[in-house]
Amino acid sequence: MNETTNGGAIHKYSLNDGFNPATDDASQAIGAEIGSPWFDNLAAGEDVTNPHGLGADLNGYLYIGEGSRANNGHSIRRFTCDGDIIPSATFEIPEEGGYNFSSENNILYVGTQDFDSATPNYINAYDLCTGDLIGFYCMNNISEVGDWGLFLADNGDMYLTSDFRNPTQSNDVPNNLYKFNINSTPLNAVGEANPTCVDPFITEGTNPPTVGTNDFARDGIFGVTVDNDGNIYIVERTGANYNDFPGGVTDGAARILKYDSSGTLVSISPYDGVEGDNGYFKAIGIYYSETLDALFVSTASPDLNEDCVSLFDTDLNYLGTAVANPGGDTQAKGINIQSECCPNPSTIVIDTILCNLTYPVDIFLQDFLNCDGVVCEGAWTEDVANTGISFNGCDNSITISGDQACGTFDLFSDGSNALSQCGQFSITVNIETETITVPTITADQTLCPTDTPADLVATSTTPDVTYQWQMSTTSCTEGFTDIAGATTDTYTPASITQTTYYRVMSSVAGNCASGNCSEPSDCVTLTLDTNCETFDLRLGKVVDVMTTTIGAPVTFTLTVNNEGTGDVTGVEVTDVLPAGLTYSSDDGGGNYDNGTGVWMIGSIVAGDSAVINITATVDIDGVIINEAEITAMDQIDIDSTPDNDDPNEDDIDSSCISIPVECCDNEAINVDLTAPTGYTNYQWYLDGVLIAGETSEMYTATAIGSYIYTVDGVGPTGDCMGELCCPVIIEQVSCCPPIQCIQIGVTKLEE
Repeated sequence: MNETTNGGAIHKYSLNDGFNPATDDASQAIGAEIGSPWFDNLAAGEDVTNPHGLGADLNGYLYIGEGSRANNGHSIRRFTCDGDIIPSATFEIPEEGGYNFSSENNILYVGTQDFDSATPNYINAYDLCTGDLIGFYCMNNISEVGDWGLFLADNGDMYLTSDFRNPTQSNDVPNNLYKFNINSTPLNAVGEANPTCVDPFITEGTNPPTVGTNDFARDGIFGVTVDNDGNIYIVERTGANYNDFPGGVTDGAARILKYDSSGTLVSISPYDGVEGDNGYFKAIGIYYSETLDALFVSTASPDLNEDCVSLFDTDLNYLGTAVANPGGDTQAKGINIQSECCPNPSTIVIDTILCNLTYPVDIFLQDFLNCDGVVCEGAWTEDVANTGISFNGCDNSITISGDQACGTFDLFSDGSNALSQCGQFSITVNIETETITVPTITADQTLCPTDTPADLVATSTTPDVTYQWQMSTTSCTEGFTDIAGATTDTYTPASITQTTYYRVMSSVAGNCASGNCSEPSDCVTLTLDTNCETFDLRLGKVVDVMTTTIGAPVTFTLTVNNEGTGDVTGVEVTDVLPAGLTYSSDDGGGNYDNGTGVWMIGSIVAGDSAVINITATVDIDGVIINEAEITAMDQIDIDSTPDNDDPNEDDIDSSCISIPVECCDNEAINVDLTAPTGYTNYQWYLDGVLIAGETSEMYTATAIGSYIYTVDGVGPTGDCMGELCCPVIIEQVSCCPPIQCIQIGVTKLEE
């Protein structure tokens, strides 16, 4: 904040980012002053006795004018953020003045001040490396002017208030607000005799402003600022000759106007027309705080009972005094907010790989610092071993001349300055440039569900490139995830069940800075053709009896259904009768070979089926399991794999029969039962009841009944999953007692 009296001083305060304008006292919005003051012209012995204009650049340097008028021996000076003024021999913009400044990148914009000129008013643009004038913007208003408010928004919109009116002026000079975008409005060249000028955005009407209009009053307009929604806030104040404010003529009465982004007046604050009532009489500067969502307004009244800085919310409610008037004829003028960062931790290394640049290119080192604001303390130095990168100390930028440039830059502060906020810190930025081409891959495919996709092949002209394949089932623009292990230039996709998208990320690693440059390839689509014929064979097998006896016949019925949409050819089913069954007959019409167990079906049209009955004689007791499998076909089944030994697959089915084990009723029962090996969770059951402690592969039965085992830790369910489907049945039968023989003598008597 500028103070133009008492020899000239600049004040700096910290904002309290925990402040809540709805609940906290306005004095809590601003913390203690940094320095007392931050820059004292008298103590410094510098000619900044009437400071006007207050702007900052992207490196945190401040620019302050020695006075408000050009051609009066005034210059614009540069300051560091910790209070040091840069010698004029190092930097100054001579013979220039203005009430406020703004900056973008390495350009300083100055609202010029010349009451006596009959030419359009200008905003001059200066190169902050050389201090040279590089061009100007022209405001389309040829009159005696006084341009006080200047604000540049982050989106490039520039705002200028004109005319704040000197008391010597006539009432015929209109007030105007100018708004234009510096990114789309070219600068006029230095010395241009017929410049292109910007028309006013809002101009003065014939009546005092009312909500819903886009007029200004006929009083002076000063500071201007903009919030995040594009609302415009302007300080309006009376002069000695103007009486548009309610209550009549009051030199210095002030209020705030709020316009929306289209220029319509939204609201007007109450006006303060009394000096000495603890308010904002003679308000002049204004700035919106994004951190606090509030407005800070500086006042030029020297009265001890007036605010130095007032606080408003964005609805223009006056919240109170943010900074009290320190006295001594102090008059506050320009006000600005700058976000400053301190490195955390105090020692930081930042590695940056810059990819696919167009050379030569200029980049500000400040852009590499991940900070919500600027790291403005300390000084940058370059490493002498840097290659392909040159350092520009005037604006702390670098110029990169080509690919594979490599450089290290250090920002260091010893924290010794009395106004330093960060203490000692060190930041190292390692920078490297790489170029990587966009890889190409081949190629779109249209596939049936049973088709095997062709290999996808990536091609890149970048040497030493690495790959990571990605897939998505959403689209070619989103939903991509890495495919584990797919890191070569060739990838073989699995068969698809829906349309699937593939791309490959190619990367090249840095050498002098960690990180890499990556580029995604074009996207290829593997489209699932829903009109393809499908081939889906399902095998079912049942037996006519579940329990029988040795010597009895059993019949197994095998059914093969074609549940697909296409005819299937070359169908075979293998059903080799297991030990304990002796083949008797079949009704396959000669298509079943009982020696090999192969049933030659041949063709099954879509929706049709084939059936065979195989009869055998039971030769042993216990449990007999008979399994059948589809073992060959010309087409590929959509959900089965030929010769798959997993019994849960559709191409395999089995059935079983129980033949009771008979024990004599006059003998003890002692039958060893053995389950298949390879399981870890056996449990035996008798007549459906768990046999406690019997959790081994083998169990010795000593009682009649029905025995089964489970291997899945779940009790019997009858679904044949993880358990013996057909039980071992032990019965007792009546047996003849053994015949007892004794020796006897037999004698034939003679007659």
